[in-house]
Parts: sequence; C-alpha cells; structure tokens
Amino acid sequence: MIRAESRLGECNYDLIFNNCEHFATWCKTGHEESKQVKPLLDVLDFFKWRMEFKERQSYQNLIDRQNDILRKINHEFKQNNLRQTKEMVPQMLQENTLVTNNFDYRILEILLKEGCWQEADELTAYAMLKVLNRDYERYFRLIDIANFPREDLLIIDKLWLEYSRNLFGFSVQKKIYQSLGGIQDYQYEIWENFSNKVGWRMNDIPLLYEQLCFGINAPKGHFPHGKKIGFEVIGFLAII
Repeated sequence: MIRAESRLGECNYDLIFNNCEHFATWCKTGHEESKQVKPLLDVLDFFKWRMEFKERQSYQNLIDRQNDILRKINHEFKQNNLRQTKEMVPQMLQENTLVTNNFDYRILEILLKEGCWQEADELTAYAMLKVLNRDYERYFRLIDIANFPREDLLIIDKLWLEYSRNLFGFSVQKKIYQSLGGIQDYQYEIWENFSNKVGWRMNDIPLLYEQLCFGINAPKGHFPHGKKIGFEVIGFLAII
C-alpha cells in the first residue's frame, strides 16, 4: 500500500515499459515486471541484435520491415488476449508449451504464421544462440551443440513443421541428410550433396544468405538455415 501511494499522480504510463502489470508487480515485490509484454521485449532485443549485423538491406527498408512485423505481432497478441477471455485455461496451456526457461517461442510462431520466413529463420538462429548465451559471439562451439536443450530444439522443429506443412524443419533436414548416407560426423562430400538437395548451393556454388528462397515454394529442407548455423546443423540433427 505504501509503495502504491508513493506513486499517486504519476503520469508515465507506457504499454510496453510501464503498464498496469508493471505497477502491480512492483507494489507487491518491489520489482517491475510484465509477463504480458515480455514477448514484445524479446522481439525488440532480436531486432537490435539483427541490426547490429546488418548485411543485406538499406537501413530504412529494414526498419520499415521490422515495424510492419511489430504491428502484426501486436495485433496477434491483442487477438490472443480476446480469445483468453473466452478460453482462459486452454489458451494458457497452449502458450505454455511454447515457453521454456530459456526462450519464449511465441514470437517465432507468429513470424511463421505470418509467412515472415526470413525473419523466422534469423530469429531461430538468434534464439538458439540466446539459449546458449552465445548471441554476442554469434557462433556455436562443439560443446554448445552437445549441451543444447532438446526441449527447445523440439519446439523449434515443431513450429517449422506445422507452419510449413512439413516442408521445413530440423527433422526434415535430418531425413534428407540420412538418405544421402550422412551420419553424425561431418563428411564434406555428403555435406555438399545435402546443401545441393536443400537449395543452399547452386551449380556446386554456395549461395549467399540473401540468395536463398524466402518463401513456401523453397526446396524441401531449405530452412532453418539461420546464417550462422551452417554445417553445425549436423550436430543439432543428432539431437532431434
């Protein structure tokens, strides 16, 4: 009560950074937190991470694209909130299956649902690096792959499978890799054949990330690519 009274007359409301849940949590615990907007904060962190490594678009085009995605995400969460009033328990159970102690994958679901394949692919790489606290380094070590939580990888795979109609996903890539004689260890010739099969190479030349096909008409197994996953994907296939 004392905490609440100390902020009487305050006019600093902000939907993302200082909303009613922030205030209520602060009154109770002394710490400002809002679980409702955490996914939006996560996607803002992702966009910041992405902008720091901008390679392919003009700055303004990328900003416009990300603002459009933010509007879609905001609309999706508003719709979810409306559905929650009607189906509170089922909705909460469904959302909880996409949230682990390491990452909130609801943003990935929205990007895939909206057909934002490039952003979904980059977010996949970001999430996997974030899970391992490697988002600053931007690459995986062998020990990171060995210790990657299977629960998180299965959620990522499930979302890619569901929204691509079983066209994309780690499990799809695993079947292709194994059909070519691939095993857990990296083998150059098989890796080349695999890259050709999933459309990462053309005429035996590796494609730049910007040359990939960011659409549902891409070759089977085309995603996740994730820019920085590269041939390390073989290690992750062993976890699926």
